[in-house]
Amino acid sequence: MQRFEGALIKKRKPLVTLVIYGKINQDLSNHLYESFFKFLQSIDDNLEYTPEINVLQMPNPQIEEHGKEEEVFSRELDKITGKIVVGVTEIGIYDRGISRNIFGFGKAGAGLLSSYRFQESSPKKMKERLGKEIIKVFSLATDVWHCRNENCIVSYHRQIQDLDRNRGVCKECTEKLIKNINQYMED
Repeated sequence: MQRFEGALIKKRKPLVTLVIYGKINQDLSNHLYESFFKFLQSIDDNLEYTPEINVLQMPNPQIEEHGKEEEVFSRELDKITGKIVVGVTEIGIYDRGISRNIFGFGKAGAGLLSSYRFQESSPKKMKERLGKEIIKVFSLATDVWHCRNENCIVSYHRQIQDLDRNRGVCKECTEKLIKNINQYMED
């Protein structure tokens, strides 16, 4: 950061890209963007760069084999411009290692959130839960792994109801996120 006549001036605005795949409706897309934006805004004072969020709408990629969703989406996310890329899809993501659909995944600057398991929730609960889960997927995309504090959004969620106990990101995870986001935003 640079100082200019006593004021702190942030450097340019690196890109965080939110990719809306498939049939995610506009209301939900807007809510996810707002949740994402508000979270970044809440930690902005501690970031070296103010990230700019770009939103893209894209069709879901062709998935030839059940259980290959993470592999296919990872390849697609790697093609998207941005320092950190987070996608959202309605397609279920199946993890053969735990034999069930998962909420999402993330690592090395890219992540994906699936709304598939949330579709049984009421519209209000679905938005609330997905608004939290997108922050978790973003955390995973920035290499902040599951938290041991079950009240933290970054904790492991086996059931969608587990998100209801989360109120925010704990102090330790926030510090890790700030550190990792700053590293991703460097040239």
